[in-house]
Amino acid sequence: WATPHTLTGGGLVGNDGEGIDGDFAAGFADNSIHTAKYTVISFIPRGLFEQFRRVANVFFLVISCLMIIGDYCGIFLTPMSAWTTLGPLTLIIGLTLVKEGFEDQKRHKADDE
Repeated sequence: WATPHTLTGGGLVGNDGEGIDGDFAAGFADNSIHTAKYTVISFIPRGLFEQFRRVANVFFLVISCLMIIGDYCGIFLTPMSAWTTLGPLTLIIGLTLVKEGFEDQKRHKADDE
């Protein structure tokens, strides 16, 4: 059982008359605001998830996969290589992830202030 506490003008006081503000505050989370979207561990998975929420990126990924199947399995012929869509898709997603990383680093610095 916890000892009952009474609220006085100076803060919380236990039955023994000692102040318990420090112990009481230790049980609560801080009231800070964090605006950063990523951590070091979650950057790649969450960043890729955010990129493939865009329909255009999913479309080019599907087209690239179909072109790879056509090139290597011989099921159908494609007039271009798979790299004509997979290369630009990789470049765009990579550059966007780098941009998101710089922006999130700025958010982390702003959160620390």
